[in-house]
Amino acid sequence: MRILISGLLVLLLAGCAAVATGPRFDERVAALESRPDEAMLVVYRPDRVTGGHDLVNISVNRRDRGVMQARGYMLLRLKPGCGEIAIQTQRRGIFSRTGLWLEPGQIEYFRLNYRESFGGWWMSTTPEDEALVELHDLRESADYDSGDPSRMQGCSYGGSLD
Repeated sequence: MRILISGLLVLLLAGCAAVATGPRFDERVAALESRPDEAMLVVYRPDRVTGGHDLVNISVNRRDRGVMQARGYMLLRLKPGCGEIAIQTQRRGIFSRTGLWLEPGQIEYFRLNYRESFGGWWMSTTPEDEALVELHDLRESADYDSGDPSRMQGCSYGGSLD
């Protein structure tokens, strides 16, 4: 019985190790002011436990931006235009991508969602008012590339966000 409890405790602590620890979103709200020649993606992962042990890589236009941690967010600055955002999980190898069309000064919110019955992870655009409520007490993910803005190129993805 002690071995079982010890094993469960180790798993619980391992899942908590990937929780974001950077500044709280409400402390960084001023950073959301995108410049007129840029656009911004705010990508966030509100769940702590659901899928918490799975690391999710974020890339924009096939350029790796970092690993999204549980209860975390990333502020990604980009040049306006066409491109794509993609996620890939390290544990399950799930890959998902979504086309982007970003206007100058636009801020787009992407929520990472997890549901076992749907096969794991997917992204969804989220209305600003809903996203700001969910982001309020999340912390910035560590060690990601917020961007030296790169021009959105390609438009190889057929979808759009309109």
